[in-house]
Amino acid sequence: IVGLIFAAAGALFAGIGIAAARSSRHFEQAAARATGTVTEMRSRAVGRTGGGMVWVPVVRFQTDDGRTVDAEVGGGTNVKRWEPGQPIEVSYDPANPADVRVPGSGGGMIQGVFLGIGILFGVTGLLIVAAAVAVGI
Repeated sequence: IVGLIFAAAGALFAGIGIAAARSSRHFEQAAARATGTVTEMRSRAVGRTGGGMVWVPVVRFQTDDGRTVDAEVGGGTNVKRWEPGQPIEVSYDPANPADVRVPGSGGGMIQGVFLGIGILFGVTGLLIVAAAVAVGI
């Protein structure tokens, strides 16, 4: 039973990683690109105790059809990578320009972590099941 629980947890984690990667890939394929300007850096407390912090840039850019958009970038980083006034490349959803992301800003790492944990748990679960079958449990 322990092996099956590990395998199921592995499948769940791997599924989350794959779904997140597909969602990001879909967004990037459909997204428009623009060069904007960082107008503000906002800090957000993270974690159960709020002891961690991420920095989220607020950007101003123009869409392909000439609209000016001010939006908070989705996600954030644990280091202050940008300063107000600094140019920044953004990807945005043309149907919803407030959905803004910074290409290559690290979202892929989280997806990889979920996929890696999923594979590790899945393989461990299958090995446990195989060992139990081999000894006749």
